[in-house]
Amino acid sequence: MKNILISCYGVCPDVNEHPGSEFSISWNFVNKLAKKKKYNITLLVGSSDGELKGFNKLKNIKIENVNIVYVKTNKYVNSIFRFFYHNLSIKFIWPIYLRFWNQAAFKVASKLHKKNKFDLVHQYNPGGFKNPGYLWKLETKSVWGPVFGLHFFNLRLAYAQSFLYFLKCIIWNSANYLFRFDLYVINGAKKYNKIWFGTNDTGKYFKKFFNVIGSQVSEQ
Repeated sequence: MKNILISCYGVCPDVNEHPGSEFSISWNFVNKLAKKKKYNITLLVGSSDGELKGFNKLKNIKIENVNIVYVKTNKYVNSIFRFFYHNLSIKFIWPIYLRFWNQAAFKVASKLHKKNKFDLVHQYNPGGFKNPGYLWKLETKSVWGPVFGLHFFNLRLAYAQSFLYFLKCIIWNSANYLFRFDLYVINGAKKYNKIWFGTNDTGKYFKKFFNVIGSQVSEQ
């Protein structure tokens, strides 16, 4: 069987109160892949309980041919971001935290790859284009996706709805435009062997900004 590595920050079994769709979709994706019994899967996980939370919902959970590896950031980094994210509700720091987590995940992946080479590595979630991770650095085949989030709001329509919504859309559009110059994003776009897009807009702008073409897929 082939050895594959999947990086999913959020993974949660189908329980009554999962913390978000990406958590349950990741769980379903890995489960379906494992049932094929063609792969030895190593799954890197950052949380099962919600953003910047713990792993309680994965306790005592086992999937055949799946080795779940819990990846944590430095405890000081984690504490600082948890305070701002949960206590002060400053949500825009989330992509910044994910960079720290992806760095930690890559260090773990590198050590595992040296012990037992992976035939394929997959940066699966979160799917935002601002966080491609670093798995492309491993000397093996690599996939990133589905990738979302690279789109721009129509400001005329936003202004017609409300001035506050208009301001939020300006911030979103500006951030997305500026991230196209981020070397972290550029490397992800250019150096993964294959990219899957979750929306038509994201695929369109990857072609426009990075001259990269990929496949559009559904997470369902």
